[in-house]
Parts: sequence; structure tokens; C-alpha cells
Amino acid sequence: MDKTQQIQILQREAIRQDDIIKQLNSEIKKKHRDDLLFESLTKIIEKNPPLTRFVPIVKQHNTTGKTHEAVGLLLSDCHGDQEVLPERVMGYEDYNFEEFCKRAERYVNTTVSFCFDNMSQHVFEDLHIFGLGDYVSGEIHGAKEHSKWENAIKNAMGVGEVMAMMMQDFAKYFKRVYFYSVSGNHGRRTEKKDYCAANDNWDYLVAKWAASRCKNLIDAKKLIVQIPDSYSHVVNVNQYRFFLNHGDDLKSNLGTPYYSLDRTTRNIQSIAAVKNQKFDYFLFGHWHRKAQAQITTGEWIINGSFRATDEFIFHSMGGYAEPKQKIFGIHPAYGKTWELSVNLKVPGQTKPRYGCIVI
Repeated sequence: MDKTQQIQILQREAIRQDDIIKQLNSEIKKKHRDDLLFESLTKIIEKNPPLTRFVPIVKQHNTTGKTHEAVGLLLSDCHGDQEVLPERVMGYEDYNFEEFCKRAERYVNTTVSFCFDNMSQHVFEDLHIFGLGDYVSGEIHGAKEHSKWENAIKNAMGVGEVMAMMMQDFAKYFKRVYFYSVSGNHGRRTEKKDYCAANDNWDYLVAKWAASRCKNLIDAKKLIVQIPDSYSHVVNVNQYRFFLNHGDDLKSNLGTPYYSLDRTTRNIQSIAAVKNQKFDYFLFGHWHRKAQAQITTGEWIINGSFRATDEFIFHSMGGYAEPKQKIFGIHPAYGKTWELSVNLKVPGQTKPRYGCIVI
């Protein structure tokens, strides 16, 4: 091979390397643009005006009684932006944004009715909303193309708007509403879960939007919001410690996460012991089937889902579970007491009071 041929080979290799560098630079610029957009959105949301056009329905309740408890409410796996067509799941589910609104409204109405009508001998002043993520289906697995607005930003705003309406309603009955939120796996903005970027997640944007639309409640100290930059969070309620996590890191064994739950909760308790602490209750979502079990000094609880199934769950694993979320009492002396699994399916064709009024 003469020098001319060698020079030509080197020139071709240089061109190839130059093309690779250009492609990488283009990808880096796109990533920077996406990150800047997400950061800008969070700043805009913080300046967003509170929800004023929405007027909650309220009725007076007799709050006399001797048993004082707080109410815990699990909120997870709403997938409020997702559209599940009945013809694709043999008619076993028909889910979309409007149906999400109906089920959210039913969740609020059932919670209020149960606490202030059925439990009339109790006094409930504080409501603790444990947000466990997957409020939207996000962008992974092509979910955006099968969503309400086919736009991740609008989807997050729409679902956040409905969550704000829920909190506005609750604040009419409870003296104080606490909202804690951790992100799930569907809202992630990277191909794989980035454990250092819990707030680089569409669930974070949903929670921030909901909080911004309830600024009037926050200013009046009626609503207290905690959105940590972490996939896990710890909350103290009536001297009992609740550990919050979406639950997507729990590994499945024979189709269930129970073995992983046992190992994980024991490991977390061991870590807590370093600071002479312990956790009384572990709260998870993700698995779309409600479950719970007693552990040494408390219990773990898995929340249900807003939708019964979807195309992937139905056809890949034959999965279906009635859409349910859980509420329970938290007593200062006895910890978690009564509980109610709320079936979210709304009978009949009713028009929801909730909806999105900003998009």
C-alpha cells in the first residue's frame, strides 16, 4: 500500500469520526434543550395563579365525637392521561381522561361521605394524601401517542389540574390537608431510571402544577405540600412513621413482589436502626393490585390503580383488577385502625365536575 492509499484511508476515517462527533453533538444539544425546557416549566409553574374558577361543592357535617384520628389517603397509578379503548381489551375497560375525572371525583365523594357520615362519632381534622407516583403514563413505551393530548406537558398539566380540584374539595371538610408526592417509573424522562434525578419526572410536574393551583390553600396554611428530590420519603403522622416509595424497584418472584417486599422492608428497617429509628408502615404503588401484610412492628401496604387493565397488561399477562384506592384512619395511640378500599368505578353515564380548564 503506497502513501496515497494510506492518506485516503486516514481521510475516510477522519470523515467518519467527524460524522460521529456531529451526531453526538446534535444529541447533546437536544438533551440540553429538553432539560432547559423542563427547568423553565417548573419555574413557570411556581408563578402560576391559583385555581379560582373551580368552586367545590360543600355541605356541613357534624364534627362532634370523642375519637380523634387523622385520615390517610393513598393516591397512585392514576395514569390519568392514558386512553384504553374497550375494543382492544375485549370490553373489560374503557378508560380516558374523562373517566379519570369521574373516578377522582368518586374517590373524593366516597372519602368525605365515609369519614363524615358513616364515621360521625369520629373527629377528622387532618387528611394526609400519600402520593405514590405514576399519575401519568409519561413518554415511555410510546404512551404519549395513546394519551389525551398526545403531549407530555399538556398531559401533566391536565392531570395536575384534577388533583388540584381534589385538594380544593378536601380542604372544605378537613382543617388541614397534607400532600406528599414521590415519583413513579412511568414519568421518568430517561431510558433507564436515573436515581439522582427523581424530580426530572413528569410526576414531579403533575404535583408541582397541582400545588401551584392551590396556592390560596397553601397561603392560608390549609394545605402543606412536600415534594422531595428523592424516590423515597418519610412522613410522621400521629407519632407513626410512614415510608413512601412507588415500588417499581421491588422485584417480581413467581408473579408477585412479596418476597422482595419482605427483604426490602427488613433492609430498610436495618438502615433506620443506625439512627435508632424504625418505620411503622411501608406504602407502595406500582403493582396495580391492592395488598397488605403484617410485619414485625407494623405492615406494608400496596395500593391499587385507577384503571382495571390496559392493552399491555391484558394481553401480555392476563391482568385485571377492579380500580381501587385505599383510605384508613391513623390513631395517636393505636396507629392505623379502620380502612376502606374505595371502588372507583362510576355507575351510569354521569358528567364529571372535574376537568381541565387551562388547556
